[in-house]
Amino acid sequence: LGGQNTRQVGDTVVGTVGLPVLPYWNYGTANVAGDDPSHFAFLFDNTTVRAFVEDSGGNPVAGITATLQRCVTSSGFTSPPTGPSTCTTYTTEAPKNTSTDAAGRFEFNGLQEGVYQVTINPATGGYSNASPATMLFQLRDAGDVEVPAGPFVVSNAAPPPPVSQKAYVADFSANTVSVIDVSTNTVTTTIPVGVGPNGVAITPNGVSAYVANQNGNNVSVIDIATTTVTNTIAVGTSPRGIDITPNGMHAYVTNASTNNVSVIHIPTNTVIATVGVGLSPRSVAITPNGASAYVANANSGTVSVIDVGTNTVTTTVGVGGLPVGVDITPNGTSAYVANLGSGNVSVISTATNTVTATVPVGALPTGVAATPNSATVYVTNQGGASVSVIDTGTNTVTATIGVGTSPRGAVVRPDGTRLYVTNTTSNNVSVIDTGTNTVTATVPVGLGPVGVAITP
Repeated sequence: LGGQNTRQVGDTVVGTVGLPVLPYWNYGTANVAGDDPSHFAFLFDNTTVRAFVEDSGGNPVAGITATLQRCVTSSGFTSPPTGPSTCTTYTTEAPKNTSTDAAGRFEFNGLQEGVYQVTINPATGGYSNASPATMLFQLRDAGDVEVPAGPFVVSNAAPPPPVSQKAYVADFSANTVSVIDVSTNTVTTTIPVGVGPNGVAITPNGVSAYVANQNGNNVSVIDIATTTVTNTIAVGTSPRGIDITPNGMHAYVTNASTNNVSVIHIPTNTVIATVGVGLSPRSVAITPNGASAYVANANSGTVSVIDVGTNTVTTTVGVGGLPVGVDITPNGTSAYVANLGSGNVSVISTATNTVTATVPVGALPTGVAATPNSATVYVTNQGGASVSVIDTGTNTVTATIGVGTSPRGAVVRPDGTRLYVTNTTSNNVSVIDTGTNTVTATVPVGLGPVGVAITP
């Protein structure tokens, strides 16, 4: 991608000034006494901006700091862009800081919609006579970027290597989150959070993990890049389940003791709505189109369907006894609800919000996880130390997999090849090959693991 006054929508470029279409921006700045890294280039990749800095001779420059800030208001920024612009006020979010590596590269992850300012400071890399250089861009939604006019040229920098996926496991009895590197199935770090962490959800851009602390009545926000808690958000009493909308804008948290759901606005990390549901809501799953949230109400034997646009309950669906777990197939057609008390799974058609099938499984079914292709649903049986494998085409159990004791949470890797199951009283995680439905690894974690989520 190259040019000025340009807008990028996915892979489509609108309004270029005739430069070749490549996925990189290179922004030139004025030299100061001949001592200035003269270009810095940007690659926009959904909610990540990757960049590199080079000197006037085209050589990469290491050790230069880069700062990212999000604007509340800006001067001169129009849509479509028509000229140079600057931030006039900033959000209350802390600026993100990083520095270029040996190849002159840096990146910022997890950008929400908005106008952003990036500033590089060449003096930190030894260019003492160089002035800081600033650029603004607007991220309208994933893959939709606008950049104001400037002296852009095209360059070909290689993006940084990919970051390995991680599984985040809520250790209820240890008040921690164990982070598993899924490429090695080893715990790489342990993060202290609130009291009694239960549910975990990760933003679609992979920047933050949100952890519902059941006994702390709050939600911990973890910065995945630094593996530190950056915010704590008060919610209702006994928060257990949590899910995040596909656009990354809102987190829905079930509060079991106050019989409601807290809606968190992720860009500001504030609760913007509280939605009354059934008795003792335990878990929540949001449809792939982001339109509805399905909430399993354990003591009502129902599922509340929340309209995400209005944050109101539009339908209540009767299911089995003590529904505690829910997941929605990625094709959006069905919600699978684990009924702890009746030992079965209710299948709800999201088109009609009616139960279309009831599938007997093991003892005390608790967690539910669907594969990316929507062909299989896995159900953890807390009382049977097993996982039931449901064929969604026939809604029958095709296999039962032995795991650790008191299996609770479950999540399938985005590539569909592995299932991760938390074993609460075994204090470990079973890793299941979904191709063979066999356990291939067991990973020790903290005490009482419950919820689990995997980065994109």
